[in-house]
Amino acid sequence: MPALDFADTLDVTDIPTRHLSSAPALYTSMGSSVGPDDDERTIKQKTSTTPGSSSRGVSRGKSEESQRQLTWQKVVETPRRPIATYPPRPPLPPQSLPVLRHIPYGWFAVPRLLFGPRLIFWFSLALIILLIGGGTLGMVEALKSTSAADQRPAGPALQVNPSSADIGTILSLSGVGLSPRAQIGLFRDNAIPIMDTNNASAIFADNDGAINDTVLIAQDWGGGPHTIMLEDARTHRYISTPLEVTGNIGPLRPAHFKISVAALDFMAGDQATNTLKKISLSNSGAGQISWQATTTQPWLMLSPQTGLLSSNMPPTDVMVAANRANLQPGDYTAQVVFSSTAGDIRLPVNMQVLPLEAGHQPVLQLSPAVLSFTGADGGKDPDPQVITVSNPGSLPLDWQATSDASWLKVAPQNNRVQPSMSSAAKVSVDTSSLLPGTHSAHLTFSGTGPNAALHSPQSVYVSVTITPNCGLLISPGLLNLTSTQQQGQVSKTISLGQTASCSGSVAWTAQSNTSWLNIDQKQGTTSSTPSITASVAGLNPGTYNGSITFTSGHGSQVLLVSLSVLPNNSPALSLGLSTLSFSTNAGGSSPPAQQLTLSNTGGKMLSWSATGVVLSGGNWLSLDKAHGQLNAHQSTTINVRAALLNTLTANTYTGLIRVSAVDETGHALVKSPQNIPITFVVGAACSLQVPSQPLTFYGYTGQTIATGLNNSRTGQAVTMTASTSCKSPLNWRASVTTTSGGNWLHTAPASGTLAPNKSASTQVSANLTGLKAGNYAGKLQITATDSANQNKVINIQTLDIYLNVQPPCTLQAPSLASLDFSKLAAAGSASQSIKIGVIGTCSAGNISIVPTTASSLTKSWLTVSPTNAVIKSGGSATFTVTVNSAGLATGQQYTGSVSFAALDAGIAIVGSPQSLPVTMSLGGTPKLTAGPTGLNTNVTPGKTSQPIAINNVGDAALDWTASLQAGTAPYFSLSASAGKHLAAGGTTSVALLMDTTNAAPGSYVANVLVSATNSLTGEDVGSVRIPVTITVVMPPTMAVDKTSLNFSALEGDTPADQFITISNIGGGTIIWTASAPDQPWLRLGSNTGLANASTTSKLVFKVNTSGLSASAQPYVSTVTITPSAGNPVLIAVNLTLSAPAPTPTPTTQPASTPQVQITPTAQETPTLVVSTTPAVNSSPTSIVRTPVSIPSHVQIAQKIQQPAQVVQPTTATREAVHIDSSGQPVEIIRSILHHSR
Repeated sequence: MPALDFADTLDVTDIPTRHLSSAPALYTSMGSSVGPDDDERTIKQKTSTTPGSSSRGVSRGKSEESQRQLTWQKVVETPRRPIATYPPRPPLPPQSLPVLRHIPYGWFAVPRLLFGPRLIFWFSLALIILLIGGGTLGMVEALKSTSAADQRPAGPALQVNPSSADIGTILSLSGVGLSPRAQIGLFRDNAIPIMDTNNASAIFADNDGAINDTVLIAQDWGGGPHTIMLEDARTHRYISTPLEVTGNIGPLRPAHFKISVAALDFMAGDQATNTLKKISLSNSGAGQISWQATTTQPWLMLSPQTGLLSSNMPPTDVMVAANRANLQPGDYTAQVVFSSTAGDIRLPVNMQVLPLEAGHQPVLQLSPAVLSFTGADGGKDPDPQVITVSNPGSLPLDWQATSDASWLKVAPQNNRVQPSMSSAAKVSVDTSSLLPGTHSAHLTFSGTGPNAALHSPQSVYVSVTITPNCGLLISPGLLNLTSTQQQGQVSKTISLGQTASCSGSVAWTAQSNTSWLNIDQKQGTTSSTPSITASVAGLNPGTYNGSITFTSGHGSQVLLVSLSVLPNNSPALSLGLSTLSFSTNAGGSSPPAQQLTLSNTGGKMLSWSATGVVLSGGNWLSLDKAHGQLNAHQSTTINVRAALLNTLTANTYTGLIRVSAVDETGHALVKSPQNIPITFVVGAACSLQVPSQPLTFYGYTGQTIATGLNNSRTGQAVTMTASTSCKSPLNWRASVTTTSGGNWLHTAPASGTLAPNKSASTQVSANLTGLKAGNYAGKLQITATDSANQNKVINIQTLDIYLNVQPPCTLQAPSLASLDFSKLAAAGSASQSIKIGVIGTCSAGNISIVPTTASSLTKSWLTVSPTNAVIKSGGSATFTVTVNSAGLATGQQYTGSVSFAALDAGIAIVGSPQSLPVTMSLGGTPKLTAGPTGLNTNVTPGKTSQPIAINNVGDAALDWTASLQAGTAPYFSLSASAGKHLAAGGTTSVALLMDTTNAAPGSYVANVLVSATNSLTGEDVGSVRIPVTITVVMPPTMAVDKTSLNFSALEGDTPADQFITISNIGGGTIIWTASAPDQPWLRLGSNTGLANASTTSKLVFKVNTSGLSASAQPYVSTVTITPSAGNPVLIAVNLTLSAPAPTPTPTTQPASTPQVQITPTAQETPTLVVSTTPAVNSSPTSIVRTPVSIPSHVQIAQKIQQPAQVVQPTTATREAVHIDSSGQPVEIIRSILHHSR
């Protein structure tokens, strides 16, 4: 039995655990790692060793001990034991396997030695330690990944670069997480629109929901803190980021309200003609102007009637219209009164009415000429309005209506109106995709019948004003914190408020994007003052940037935080306040000074300097200290004062305190200088505030007391208020004057006293006794004096008053202002009755009143009867309004209206139409379902999506939200995060977007959380969790080893075949197809093949030179290889054909074998040598020729490179031809060669 030898010691293998990956790796004694993704060849290469490798492995493990945690096993020396000797076994029986007879018996001892009990024990122990360590680290990595994911705020994000800049700087905006391809509005400071560098106030997101844009900081922005905001027109949610504007911008220009025209003249037109003129409103100053407009006569209309004007923005167009439908022939005057925060402007208007002279034809008449809608950003659509289409002609009128905007609808779009009758067109607007601001469009009405209609076509101008959404206000928006390492933590308090457009408190949540930055309140409601804390423990000296995202139901806003950590022995300047704010009233005194604390929280002395910088308004900011020194842990205070200059009007002025600090060596400290924003609010002076809108009274001949717009017969109240800035009560006195008609204007009471912030009123009335039909005007003047000083006049307010004594008929308002069926609708059907009357002088005697219902629903739930009523002036008609809730979804509020049109001989009378709002609320319970219930699919790297269906299977509308569970991989996102008013039985969907372009192969899980609330009550409906698992697999990718082939041959010869190798460097299998060559001399061995991760294909290229001649330029052909996945590859093939050597010419000259050799001289001058060798069986005289020298300027055209050979005698003629420097051939020598064959 042969003896077996084994080593006394075993090699040591390091088995460390990696901290940066959850996949374990085996480190061999050579130091190479084997991971789970290595193939067999890589593993063999990594685990192969050389002599001495064990010691290097141990050394390597020691050197890296501080960087990774090792599990180790102790190696002990195995004592030698003698090999046991056993007696020979008996021979195997003949039927045993023959091969076993030839195996030495000692070989059976190998397993026993290799797998002895001691070695098995140590191997098992090492394996257990490896499994436990790998599992523990895997859990740690998973927790770290989850924690990191939890710190990442979900949803849209906006980055503004730089975050602090001067006037004139171009800002770079980068937004992500928006709705793909949605319109994105650009705003600053909540609702002020801004233009980008392409003069656009709205842009579109790309397919990934991202935007990149640039914005210029304009002069009118003013200095100090600002916010940049993006609003998604699809979701109506905003994202906002703070910005600080620095630099001295000089005095702030006051806002200036400007109108493009000084007067309007509508010229002459008949009673069926409406005239429209456009004017433009703009703000030629700074800031923002809020304006509203009214008219002094009912025939004068405008749209829109209110809005905002921002500086450096395009003007706002306002359409002013003269509606002649209810007027008698004659001349008319009126005014448009614009009231604004920058002053009031009155625009005079003239217009003439001519009698309608229609022939035997239909006539198109529209009323009103303009419409104005107002909606809230992201809110429900405004209620529809009605346009009355009348036909004062003698033939039937067929009409149709078209809209030039997708958000503007009209129904019906066509109809027929009989002579002296009218029909109603319901106009509605869809505000779901409109951003804050004013939007306008046109409705065009045209006659379509066989008879041409007079005044066809006509347009109605429609505007819709979208008011800004509710939002959060964070002050300050930027925090700069400084601390030393030993300080532990540093805190600052911020304030959270809400914009003026919010109807109540706003709930918010906060999330930090980094571990060292915390907020003491993770959620709350406005107003609140959370504390921001930066934990310095564990941070090395340096600058750290973080942010906290505050999210509400309307959007999100970011607080940017910069933390400077200094060494313990370094000085550190800390400012006690983040912002300062002063306020006072014009005409009052300067506000008291405020203190700013400067503290040295470091370990060494510092020197500081402070400067007050005024960004607007003049030199109103001052400091009592400008510089000083602070020892370690010492503090000082600066008194900051804001002076009320005589030049300061009511406005908000900004500035900042710039504090710089240097250490003992004169080097500037980190974060030096620091800026403290200053706000100085100068309120209005003490004044008596009176509404600026004029008062208008209506009446008819013979009436005693005129009525107002609300049909009040007791007059109209004018309310006056003493501003809060007044220090003592005000005495007021009212007086009236008229320009014509005598003393028809009265007011009572005529005097009184008002305390600050209190209100009083005086009743203004008009007596029509003795007045003829026509227009009258007057004024109400209210004078306020200080009760503490009767000689001091605070201000004088003047109010315009207009009286219209009308001779034609007037349709009065319904007896009820509105109808509410909410308590009656449960019975299924309910009715209410109203009365409506006509007063005045009516030409036809009988007045036709036609009611029309309007609702946003296509289902008819609102009816009115009778459908027509005829009354005389002074009479009234009773109409019954009925609602039917059958078939309507519960849990919703339904709104509609009844419009009453009154016609006098086919022409609408004064006050027509009158609108009666109708509302009805139905209860119910929504129920949420969502699907699919789960999803598990394979994807290749790239972008894909999965629709998530959201269903309401209840009987009431619901509002839903969708989100991804915290910790979801960043490859997932949702196309929408919320929706409102999903009707009962309704279905919508949200797309789960998956972008695995940069994802490593493997499985990823996303949990989609869908929750819902009752749209009407806000009660929680429930939620659904949908798990989605995707497995990322690599796509097949074709690769070729070369993209060009080069063939060369002599003319008439065929070169050898060549090939390229096609492989698949991705996953799966690729099927490739080769195109036919574009040249006939090239052929392919095959035109298709396949390749996977372990196999390759070869494509053979064959060249046939038949019919081709030698050429100095190569022949070129191409072949395109197209894979089943991926991009095609173009293979270029070049063929170079050379001319063969000249063919020898047979001759009968001397039988000798000349050998020709061309040898260059030492000066590279070719030398021709000719020698002959005697042929076999012959003895001719040897001929030796002396080498001939070739001039250096001659180039050898052909070189004979073969060595001299002895061949059988034959005869041939050979020439050596040379080319001189001019390129001309020169015959140098001709020889007769005799060879033996």
